[in-house]
Amino acid sequence: MVVGPIATALTIPMFFLLAECTEYWHFIFCLGTLGGIGGALASTIALSIIGKLFTRLRGLAIGLALNGSALGGVIIPFILRELFPTWGYTWTIRFLGILMIGIMIPGCACYIPYMKMYNLHIRNLQTNITRQPSNVSDASVTPCDPAGKSGASAAINFNAFRSQTFAAVAATFFLLEFVIFGTSGSLPTLSLQAGNSVETGYSLIAIINGSGCVGRIVSGLLGDKYGHCNTLFLAIMLTAICVGATLVPFGGTQVSALFAFATLWGLGSGFFSALIPACLGETCGHKDYGQYLGTLNFTVSFALLITVPIGGQMLQTLGGQALAGLYVGVLCIAAFGIYITRSLLVDSWTSFQTRV
Repeated sequence: MVVGPIATALTIPMFFLLAECTEYWHFIFCLGTLGGIGGALASTIALSIIGKLFTRLRGLAIGLALNGSALGGVIIPFILRELFPTWGYTWTIRFLGILMIGIMIPGCACYIPYMKMYNLHIRNLQTNITRQPSNVSDASVTPCDPAGKSGASAAINFNAFRSQTFAAVAATFFLLEFVIFGTSGSLPTLSLQAGNSVETGYSLIAIINGSGCVGRIVSGLLGDKYGHCNTLFLAIMLTAICVGATLVPFGGTQVSALFAFATLWGLGSGFFSALIPACLGETCGHKDYGQYLGTLNFTVSFALLITVPIGGQMLQTLGGQALAGLYVGVLCIAAFGIYITRSLLVDSWTSFQTRV
């Protein structure tokens, strides 16, 4: 497992270099190159390992693992808020770098027993293959490898898009990440435009991540019981209703509406983050999971590239209500995308009782 150490070797120096940045291009290099590549490698390899090792309780396992990012989103904003006035920018960022050393290096050590655990997992699957639930689609049992290659042949395989179910999941995740990261980038600005303090923006982000912790765990439990695609569809629709009820009418003009939105949105986005990787497991065999996840993340990265500029421009020219309306529309399209996914998996557009 060399990818984990490579991700660590890129991410940790990024913080110490970031502390010395003074020019705009310095920040682009540190965050965009070192941070972007390191973060992508770290998240992809971690989720792919979980997706390969867990088949029965995959949703819960992914949700628990992703709680690390949610907890970081709760703790780090408060660290920055407390240390910036006293320590200054440079030493605050260096402190984060030291913190990452204590987190990422032990994390890499957790990869050491992976191959032994994976081989044991494969043997157990082969032993119990006849116990495969009858209501699971063939796409989730038989490795979906349109290229006819091994899952370890490449980190990214665009032939995965020959699978209609994978293409539908990728489109859904693209739309969801567009809204998730657009909201995270725009909410503090929306709060400032409404006349709130900078501390309110910190608090809103912490609330989103705090309720996201709950969403990640609950979504895993519900998804493993009722089906990941079924649970995700309902979560998207309920979240769209919540956004329409809190952010669209007020557009950030009332601080109480912002806090209500942050709580509900964090819960919903927690569902999205945990369930999409679990839904991906329904579209391919476990041996190909890492390859399909890498292809999925590569595709979704373009949504992250465009969402903040689009959101910022809309917020500046049209206001918060128009931006919230856009996000509601995108969520509705994403719900239709996951409906297409489950329909393809069960080979029926009207079979709503199937657990998938």
